[in-house]
Amino acid sequence: MELNKRMSIHTPKLPIRTKGFSVVELTIVIGLVALLSLALSAVMLTTLANSTRIRMATSAKQTGDYALGQMQELIRNAKAVTSCNTLGNTITVTNPDGGNTTFASSGTTIASNSASLTGSDMSIANFVLSCNPSDASPSLVTIAFDVQPTANTYSLQPIHFTTSIQVRNQ
Repeated sequence: MELNKRMSIHTPKLPIRTKGFSVVELTIVIGLVALLSLALSAVMLTTLANSTRIRMATSAKQTGDYALGQMQELIRNAKAVTSCNTLGNTITVTNPDGGNTTFASSGTTIASNSASLTGSDMSIANFVLSCNPSDASPSLVTIAFDVQPTANTYSLQPIHFTTSIQVRNQ
């Protein structure tokens, strides 16, 4: 038995750590936190960009709906269509109260008696006005145009609006 005691290998006991972290542990934790924060910031930036794109598209849709709605109501309820210039993209109607209202496209806006129906943050393109059966006394007016944000940083496609309006009171 004595021989066994002498031949046994004696291994020194390592001290047990009770405080702190090793450099390797700290490096791994910092790396994981950095990766998680990078992924989180990418998700946040994508969400912010999509939110801005949706807000711009909604604003363009509202602008087009408002302009089209104003023109529809005034043309439909007009006493008469006094002038319809399809080449100049203008139409003048006599309102029920006897006053005249002129709608015109001036390149990037649609105006009604010099008041803009579209804001400066939206751009109007491809404005087309047609009056049937003739420009002199139309009974059917067709209006079409495209709207997109002026500062189109997200390359949004233009939103197309079109309507045909039957003149009621002629």
